[in-house]
Amino acid sequence: MENTLNKDEIAEKVIAILEREDPLPEASLEDKLDYRYLDTGHIDSFSIMNLIVELEDTFDIKLSSEDTQSDQFRTAKGLVSIISGYLSI
Repeated sequence: MENTLNKDEIAEKVIAILEREDPLPEASLEDKLDYRYLDTGHIDSFSIMNLIVELEDTFDIKLSSEDTQSDQFRTAKGLVSIISGYLSI
């Protein structure tokens, strides 16, 4: 499957996934991208597993334990960076 997404489209999808249960409390797109959703408890431990599965399914990737334990995994911007790396963007 050829990837046709750009970073902005990845960011939109990541934020939509994060906001499925609860809107992120930040107003601007940049603030939402920087919001530390794990540190603030926006997502609980059960939801983290769902998040990982949904990201993997949506972007047809397999996240490693290094990815999910990294500081990048704690923000939407970091998720976009991780996903972009897998999609070679």
